Amino acid sequence: MSFVKLMAMMLPSCIFFIWGGALIWENHRQKRDMRDCIIPVTATIVDVGRVKRRNGYKYFYRLRYEWEGERITTDFSAITSYGEANEETVIHIDPMHPQKIRVDCGEGSAFGHLVLGIGMIATGVIWMIAGLFWN
Repeated sequence: MSFVKLMAMMLPSCIFFIWGGALIWENHRQKRDMRDCIIPVTATIVDVGRVKRRNGYKYFYRLRYEWEGERITTDFSAITSYGEANEETVIHIDPMHPQKIRVDCGEGSAFGHLVLGIGMIATGVIWMIAGLFWN
């Protein structure tokens, strides 16, 4: 098999490895946020932006909340609506780093990233093996 054909077969395998690794990293990040961001705080939604996507909307929020007498403003994005401007919502913060927040998106999201990441890496392995032994 020529080098060019070998690289053409290996490129999709590498893409699956990178994609799967990114999904597993996202799972790890979500689990860490669930562990660290434990203090519920009521935040006011200061600003909301919405961008149309192929299968719905992506929302961009600016929140303001108080922690130990300090007023903190932070931004986050989500595919789920958490309210409109001037409404209140509950977030969870990390008491050691109060700028770090978590909004409830369910534990199924983290598990879904893990399963999908493992599936992507397995697909990359299968693609690589098929590419090496395909004449």
